[in-house]
Amino acid sequence: MGVGEEVTLTFSGGLATWNATAGKLSVQAPNTADHVIWTAPDRAASPVTITATGAGCTATVSFNVVEPSGVRQQRNPGTGIKHTVNKPDSGMKSTSYYLPDDVCFYNIETLEDEVNAVDTGVYALMTDKGHHPSTTPSTCSMTVVAGLGTKENATDTVYSGYPAASPPYAPGSRTFNIPTKFCVAGGAWKQIELVVQQHVLANDGASLTSSKAGASTPTIKVADPTSNF
Repeated sequence: MGVGEEVTLTFSGGLATWNATAGKLSVQAPNTADHVIWTAPDRAASPVTITATGAGCTATVSFNVVEPSGVRQQRNPGTGIKHTVNKPDSGMKSTSYYLPDDVCFYNIETLEDEVNAVDTGVYALMTDKGHHPSTTPSTCSMTVVAGLGTKENATDTVYSGYPAASPPYAPGSRTFNIPTKFCVAGGAWKQIELVVQQHVLANDGASLTSSKAGASTPTIKVADPTSNF
């Protein structure tokens, strides 16, 4: 089970008293019910045991609860590449997914922290170093994609910006190591990992690419026409 994930449990013997070693039950002892909804805790736990006692017997079931372990992105289908003609900039629209892909994190919220870029070459002339993440947490869907994980209900704008400089441009890169974190239902935040976002002007001084968490743009040229996401 993923943190915050819910499951309905039924006791075939009728009414039962329920207890759980972690997480939340929709029915609390000494109340009885033939079924309950158990909500997984907001942190990893292994195992969590739920016990139902009734009709002269006791039944148990156990779950391992896992936290998000990684972030992956895909470039949004049908979207363009952001670029300004004769400038060393590139960017894309993408969507985040949260691993592992064998649970669903529909009850988590996610947030990126601000962090400055490590800039080389032409990008060392940039005066705006931050990537300016949203301060509003994003929610996740119930869609789980193999190899990617739980899909986030948000679109990410991945863009390099460009310095006040004229060609020819010195090859270089902008690299953000972005602290990305999660919480369950407004609880405490915990970092998942540092997500790498990078923008590169290649050694030819003309070829541009952008990437983040496994998503990337095709290579474009500094001289290519202005285009948008």
